[in-house]
Amino acid sequence: IKLDEKSAINAEGYKFIPGYDKDGNKVGYVVSCKTNGYNGKIEFDMGITADGKIAGVKITKSSETGGVGAIIEEKKWQNMWKGRDKNYEFNEETDCEAGATTSPRAVYKEMNRVLTLYENNRK
Repeated sequence: IKLDEKSAINAEGYKFIPGYDKDGNKVGYVVSCKTNGYNGKIEFDMGITADGKIAGVKITKSSETGGVGAIIEEKKWQNMWKGRDKNYEFNEETDCEAGATTSPRAVYKEMNRVLTLYENNRK
């Protein structure tokens, strides 16, 4: 995927950077996100497909509790969001581990906010 920062769309403080495949077709956007977790700021990048689904999530900064809230830093947790859209409802049984609800829920809420913003501004 090739990103084109010059063509980024700014909406409510978020920068949606378009991504193109090898043939020059726009496949979606990448946006950097921030939210508050249990122990502080959580920063992550999220890929959004052209039709408004999550293409990927990558936690880039977190100070969450190891073994509990740090679940969000695990590749398995980040990968489970692929293909979900703004209509997905958070499920404590499958989206977090026992006792670790604050960090996963915070990331989910931010993802949902950005997906809704994308949907409302999609051309």
